[in-house]
Amino acid sequence: MYPCQKCSACCRLVGRVVLGEKMADADGVCHFLDRTTNLCTQYENRPIFCNVDKFYERYYVDNMTREVFYKINQQECERLRKLLGV
Repeated sequence: MYPCQKCSACCRLVGRVVLGEKMADADGVCHFLDRTTNLCTQYENRPIFCNVDKFYERYYVDNMTREVFYKINQQECERLRKLLGV
């Protein structure tokens, strides 16, 4: 399982990606994010692109190892965290 730190950085910038436009409030934050707890209110039913493991299994399992996919996601996570100062 992907080691998410639950910082919500990816949820706070969801409006900047095409897939997230319909999920974002006016400020770009996912409308499923509980801004108090930083947790997803639809976690069990969240879109597949919000689930690193399911996304990997559906789209990347034949193209790269899970370890490489996790590393790419971790790098992007760190970039988003720096962008937001988290």
